[in-house]
Amino acid sequence: MSTSIIEALAFHEAGHAVVALKLDIRLRSVDIMPEEEKGCCRDALQSRTLTADMMSDADWAWARKKALIVLGGEAAERVYLLEECPLLFCSEPDEVELKELCCSAFGDLGPRASQWLKECRDETDRIVEANWKGICSLAELLQSNNHLSGDEAERAIRGRHSIDWD
Repeated sequence: MSTSIIEALAFHEAGHAVVALKLDIRLRSVDIMPEEEKGCCRDALQSRTLTADMMSDADWAWARKKALIVLGGEAAERVYLLEECPLLFCSEPDEVELKELCCSAFGDLGPRASQWLKECRDETDRIVEANWKGICSLAELLQSNNHLSGDEAERAIRGRHSIDWD
């Protein structure tokens, strides 16, 4: 696998991780698997069953956090690639997870879900841009260490650069 693909994958996973930390969600681990051309950011956001016609404020808050974390990979990859070429790892699992989330929360993928996702994307873009140095630090470390515990990832992000935690 080329170095640029490994770099893009590292930035993608670092985006998920930094957004999770920004939302006060602890990380379990962050991995890139170059031989499989995939990665994984495991966070401690508890899973939840959503029902479109019974969404509480807590359900909406959870759904928003989940969407922002999922979108973090795409947003970081877009910044890394400077939008000069197609996204490499705007992964199918991320897209499937977003569609399932919208179907659960809204009952369909209609205009309300699309507008909500646009708002989530905009918010995720702001988080990624404000915390780009932390994403870069984690991505750099991931390229030499394919697996990091949540604590190691958090130290990498917080250690070299302060994150805009406001």
